Amino acid sequence: VVVVTGAARGLGRATACHFAHAGAQVFLCDKDEMGVTKLAEEVSSFGGKAVPFAIDLASGGSPEHMIASVWERAHRLDVLVNNARSGTRTSGDSETESSWDETMAVTLKAADFSSRAAIRRISGTNGGAIVNVSSVADRLVTGESPAYRAAKAALTQLTRYLAVLGGRNGVRVNAVAPGFIVKGEHRVRFDSPANRRYREAAEFAHPLGRVGAEDDVADAVLFLASERSSLIT
Repeated sequence: VVVVTGAARGLGRATACHFAHAGAQVFLCDKDEMGVTKLAEEVSSFGGKAVPFAIDLASGGSPEHMIASVWERAHRLDVLVNNARSGTRTSGDSETESSWDETMAVTLKAADFSSRAAIRRISGTNGGAIVNVSSVADRLVTGESPAYRAAKAALTQLTRYLAVLGGRNGVRVNAVAPGFIVKGEHRVRFDSPANRRYREAAEFAHPLGRVGAEDDVADAVLFLASERSSLIT
């Protein structure tokens, strides 16, 4: 049984599909109710098992409610993927207080409270895993989105804390920190001749000479949640 937050689109969507293809029952958690409902139908069409779960993780108590509800319905929990994020891309001098608060609430605080609720339940089973989706923005800086970068940096440190907390009970906790990822709907724009210089700069910044795709990240998450990474935390 796997919980994926921010599952309606992007990295969360790809990750949820990977777990469903691998045979997991996936709870698709997102405030976009229509998005997770459509994704659950898609998963069902290829024989997978998915449950849409509409929830706003910025609301007080919602992370614990999410985990408790999954436990009540499935009577187990093996993997939690904290992928949800919020906030807007802004220049440093235009970040609003409300955007800052929402970014921290969803990206950081919800990951902490949902993880600790998950650890309490997973600890009574045969172990499990939590994977947080951080970003290279946790260490690399441009002039954009100070709240997002601060939240991702804090999420990386929180992952280390949760690894110590969960490790005592057989729960492994890791993070992935994607670099430049071109999501499906952005591929046409990224590949267009008008963006050649931007594309070349992005590819040059990566040692392999290419940017990533959603499936690249989903593969890493699936590995870190599996028994093949049993000593990694």
